[in-house]
Amino acid sequence: MMDSRQACVSLEPSNSANTGLPGDPDYSFDVKAIQPAGTFDGRIHNDVHLPAPMELAHRELISETRRLQDAVMAADAPLESLLTATQSIRGAAKVLEAHHVDWRASIAGMQMHLPGRGQTLSPPIYIDEMDKVHLRAHWSFTRFYTGGGGAVHGGAIPLVADELCGRFAEYVHGQRARTAYIKVDYRKVTPVDREVGLEARVERHQGRKLFVRASIVDGDDLLCEVEGLFISLLPGQP
Repeated sequence: MMDSRQACVSLEPSNSANTGLPGDPDYSFDVKAIQPAGTFDGRIHNDVHLPAPMELAHRELISETRRLQDAVMAADAPLESLLTATQSIRGAAKVLEAHHVDWRASIAGMQMHLPGRGQTLSPPIYIDEMDKVHLRAHWSFTRFYTGGGGAVHGGAIPLVADELCGRFAEYVHGQRARTAYIKVDYRKVTPVDREVGLEARVERHQGRKLFVRASIVDGDDLLCEVEGLFISLLPGQP
């Protein structure tokens, strides 16, 4: 029997500031990729493409899970609502737990053509430009990522910086890489529910080592400065 994850249709999200997921008013498919041709086409990572109905269903699942994360973060609900929500979430978890697979067969996090790779750890990230020396991307931190004082939690920022700079490093290396270190200098608080951007560049390349510098901005405001070291993996390394 053919694996249901084998490609039938390759679907790409539109290059816009929306989440690129079902349920958005601006939701649409566009055959044109938001990433440069050849990026993560399976040579570095297996890019899981699902048959169209499953692709739509999985996108909807991820979209609604993100919505749930935001709702939990924002809610001050009465007891009855909390009990009702908990029962619904428990039921949904039970449905999905019946289909647990080894991480090597996972769909979530392996859809490299989607913003956020089809997982809910990071927000949907849109890569605007990427070549061998430069990366530019944008995203928004939703309510789920809120920390003290109503600003974005400080730990969410290295998460996205690592996601983007690591992806950039693998594109430059042309093979899988691991983060050796990532350092974030915070200059201003990062706002919730507002589009922010990241620009990264190669600082230097020494064999398997790639040094990257990046900045996270809100318009003309510098929010964070990032530096990282990414090391390409040898054959057989996990």
